[in-house]
Amino acid sequence: MKRSLVILVKRRLIWTVIVFVGVMCPLLAVSYYIPTADVAGDAANMLIYSSDSEGFSFSYPRNWVLRTERDYSSEAIIENVTFESPDKKAYGLMQVMKMSGTVPEYVLKYQKKMVPGYDSLSFRQEMKGDKQYFILGYSRGSGAARLDAEEYFFQNGEKVYRFSFFYPEAQQKQYAGLVHTMLESLTL
Repeated sequence: MKRSLVILVKRRLIWTVIVFVGVMCPLLAVSYYIPTADVAGDAANMLIYSSDSEGFSFSYPRNWVLRTERDYSSEAIIENVTFESPDKKAYGLMQVMKMSGTVPEYVLKYQKKMVPGYDSLSFRQEMKGDKQYFILGYSRGSGAARLDAEEYFFQNGEKVYRFSFFYPEAQQKQYAGLVHTMLESLTL
């Protein structure tokens, strides 16, 4: 009886190992050879930043550098999140500011402080669903060093959420879509 029990346990152990190897090896091989982008799509290339204190979040490319700051001597800026491409050509920020005035008043003061060399300046108000926001666009520089800027302002009471993105004008096709993808992912 003991001998038959040992043989039975050995057979079950052998079958368990065969089934385990037969199932796990193909799964491990598939997971190793199929890139995650094929499985998860574009979402695999994006990460999400979420601010618990200010209640906003947005997606940004996985390989970009992101920095956050929450301690300011200025009472106007509550939180500042900067992001930068690996090649350091494109960069931007998400900023939460406390304002006593309106966004158009702030932009007017901002325009007066801008150093010479900015052109193609445009400022407009738009609506998306029930959200009203303002867009400030401009360019600066010349040749290969010319930068385009897109700044979006969302006002919520005294707080203004500013999403700014700067990229080389020559690479507008590459970065313009990314700006809008990041902006679409922004939740306040």
